[in-house]
Amino acid sequence: MKNYKYLTGDRINLLCSPNNQVTGRISRINDSLIEIDRMKKVYVHSIIAVYQTRRLFALMADIGIKAGGGFFILDLVNALLTKRQPIIKPQTLIISGSLIGVALASLPLMNKKMIIDNENWRIRILCMEN
Repeated sequence: MKNYKYLTGDRINLLCSPNNQVTGRISRINDSLIEIDRMKKVYVHSIIAVYQTRRLFALMADIGIKAGGGFFILDLVNALLTKRQPIIKPQTLIISGSLIGVALASLPLMNKKMIIDNENWRIRILCMEN
């Protein structure tokens, strides 16, 4: 079984009820309560799911949008300065569209939902202080 450890100061994304998603930094951890952003108090027994961010997909989305948009703008400005016709080449649309498409396709894969069912995933609070 894989373990994910969260400490005070870490970012966390929780689903507490079907309509209540809580995201922020952990301010304090008690034996049955997690305080987020010094304002929101979440009881451990009320947590339905924890969302774990997949860093590779987040990086792909970030790089794809920036690279695709940057390439499109760079080629557009270059075409305007040199008075090139057509202003937007089909190759530019294919390249920038592909990069942005990969970025948008990786967005739904960015967060892994771990449903707390006490079989596959469970929450335990451990005292890690010395």
